[in-house]
Amino acid sequence: MPARAVHADTRPLWDRLRTNRNWLALWFMLPAAAFLILFLAYPLGLGIWMSFTDERIGRTGVFVGLENYEWLWSDSIFWL
Repeated sequence: MPARAVHADTRPLWDRLRTNRNWLALWFMLPAAAFLILFLAYPLGLGIWMSFTDERIGRTGVFVGLENYEWLWSDSIFWL
């Protein structure tokens, strides 16, 4: 069986990535990933960060650590 000659692809890297079928899936997933990060991951992270502060509407919060969670732990209405 004769050996096949390997030809190097001389096209620029951008052209190879644009037409490579393995990268095509990535190009299609990028808008969905951006949407998920923008509308799901960012608000989740911001909510977690805000839970460690005493932030109110109209003013920035000061970091209070686990104080909010300690307050919830001792609140009888929360446990209902």
